[in-house]
Amino acid sequence: MQKKRFLLNIVVSGALLLVSSIGLCSLPSLVAAETVTQNRSIIDEDNRTEVTETTTAPYASMTYIKTGKSWGSGAVIGKNTVLTAGHIADNIVDDFASENIYVAPGRSGAKYPYGKFKITAIHFPEEYAADPNSDSDLAVINIAPNAAGESIGDVVTPLALKVTNHAEIGTPITVTGYPQDKAHATMWTDTGKVVQHIGKRLFHDADTIGGQSGSPIYNNQHEIIAVHTNGNANNDYGNYGAIINDEHYQFIQAHMK
Repeated sequence: MQKKRFLLNIVVSGALLLVSSIGLCSLPSLVAAETVTQNRSIIDEDNRTEVTETTTAPYASMTYIKTGKSWGSGAVIGKNTVLTAGHIADNIVDDFASENIYVAPGRSGAKYPYGKFKITAIHFPEEYAADPNSDSDLAVINIAPNAAGESIGDVVTPLALKVTNHAEIGTPITVTGYPQDKAHATMWTDTGKVVQHIGKRLFHDADTIGGQSGSPIYNNQHEIIAVHTNGNANNDYGNYGAIINDEHYQFIQAHMK
């Protein structure tokens, strides 16, 4: 039976400030003004469940990313490094030093079990900086140590990346992040499977809503194989993200701190 979809459309408007993958966000190379419509899908019944024990693995490594007026999701992948979606980083690249912009691993509503961390730099793949698109919708965020001198990767365990040049259909996956339709800043998760792999996009049937962009798509070994970026209203493949292939892995590794 063909899956039914309930679509929540979120329109993000404004100037997108882009930088090259080799430059710091304090030195932008390109500014593009545009409006982006992002579709998020609930597939059949909404099977997302709230994560209440956010200090347990792998949930402690999931990050709430405050972007000023809104938020996104991400994952700790290194001592001072967080992985998220490019269009989430677009929303903070021009004012990441603001007190209103921060990363909070394991956040659960009003609870910050590991505190807040400030951003020092943002990196985009060259392909995304030149032409924002879903194939390369990734960003690496470098994080400053907290007031106690602790790195984000010291207080939580970074998640591993798994190079995935070919994703087998049916592979079990999980998507965990911070949806906008639930109580503010609560963490939710859902399991699903890979339903298709086309080019640099991995399609899956886990339920997601706006706010979960940037969430890791990870396997049963808690290895990140893609970054969730979009829902899809135009075909039967469901939600999708940018896969961690050789190209994207090399980009991420080049900006790990």
